[in-house]
Amino acid sequence: MVDIQRTVRRMMEVGGRIGMLMVVMHITTLADDIPAPTLPTPAALPTLNDDTTEGTQVLERKRAKLQELQMQMQQLRQRVEAMKVRAPEPSVPELPAAPLSPPVERPTPQPTLIPPVPMPLEQYLDQPPKNEIPPSETEKSPPQDMVIGTSSPDAVLPNDVLNDSSINGEIDRISLASSLFATGQHAECLQVLQQLKEESLSPDDIIWRRYLTACCHRGIGEYKEAARLYREIVGRPDSDWTRELAKWWLDHLRERNELTARSQQLQAGMNQRTETANEDFKQ
Repeated sequence: MVDIQRTVRRMMEVGGRIGMLMVVMHITTLADDIPAPTLPTPAALPTLNDDTTEGTQVLERKRAKLQELQMQMQQLRQRVEAMKVRAPEPSVPELPAAPLSPPVERPTPQPTLIPPVPMPLEQYLDQPPKNEIPPSETEKSPPQDMVIGTSSPDAVLPNDVLNDSSINGEIDRISLASSLFATGQHAECLQVLQQLKEESLSPDDIIWRRYLTACCHRGIGEYKEAARLYREIVGRPDSDWTRELAKWWLDHLRERNELTARSQQLQAGMNQRTETANEDFKQ
């Protein structure tokens, strides 16, 4: 490509020279065709033979130079044509492969989350935190393999269940009370526990009965009675393993009472501020 450009420039230079020579030759030819002006015959005019001869020689030299330049021009054209034949076609550079577009990630539909229903403060405080349940209580309490139901303080266990003559042998009321408590039937469990007599119970059953009675009062919302029974268990030397459980529940009830009092205090303050704001708005 560089040789071709250099040759083209040279051709343009030669062409320019040829053009200038042609202009000069044209002017000279016109000068030869114009008749000389008629002048009065002088006494003695010099002959113009020498000047004419010299002009003819100059013209011949210019024609020869023009022919030479034309030959050079023809040679340059031939060289350019030969170079075009030999020059390979410029190869088009291969374009880089277009990068594959990344896979479009379709948004996965998010499941609609239903906000949890807030638990009342009293019910929340009555439920011990999952991480704070004493491990000994879970070990000593009977397995809860039944569906936990709801209980109310007014629920009464039918007497025919306890005095069913079709049952062979005496009913194990301790086991029955434990099952009722495990299913959340605290009032029914308390009813069975009240019918038990300590004379017919073993020392372990007596300890379990005291603790289960306190838990039933707590389950039906009688927190003061439950706290009183827990304190009795803590104060008895024969409470055995239930003493630590009773202490834990006493702390829990105490914390619950403090939170309840604090909540009531805040609620009273909010009500007072609301009333004050309403009065200011009316004014």
